[in-house]
Amino acid sequence: MAVSRIPMGQLRISRVIYFTNLQRTDSLEIPVGVVGEVTLSSLRAVATALRPTFNPEELGLMGPLMRDFLADPRKALWPEIVKIFEHTNPGEALDLFASRHTSSLSVLAPGPHEVPRQWLLERDTDRLSDLVREGMKAILTDEYFKFLFPPRDDGAVAWPTIEEKVEALIAA
Repeated sequence: MAVSRIPMGQLRISRVIYFTNLQRTDSLEIPVGVVGEVTLSSLRAVATALRPTFNPEELGLMGPLMRDFLADPRKALWPEIVKIFEHTNPGEALDLFASRHTSSLSVLAPGPHEVPRQWLLERDTDRLSDLVREGMKAILTDEYFKFLFPPRDDGAVAWPTIEEKVEALIAA
């Protein structure tokens, strides 16, 4: 009997948010971007999709230290995630990055994302590296835009409110 070993891999993504006021649950949340980490048997990588800047209204909602720090999120956060990545075990970079940012600037707990099968089956390491680089760009860009511009529910049918239901029953 032959046993086939199924290739395994892990891809996790975290959202990066700036909370304008930690004292209120209804405060404005400013999306900063997303960060992802992939761990395969023969390759590991980290990537980000971060906003290049913020509009003046958003900057006005930030404290002075964070405003300076996040003037260019790519310059502020990319070197940090790379350093963490280089000094952690495979699959642990996002957890450590998230543990370092748990206040106004928060990196949310990483969530799993499906690893493309092609990544799991590719044997050529150079080809795999190219596939992961291009794939991470596409995946993180998609997650970034979903985060910045959540889907709207424009075409949905509005459900009647309780008041409308009661009025309809009374009228019947």
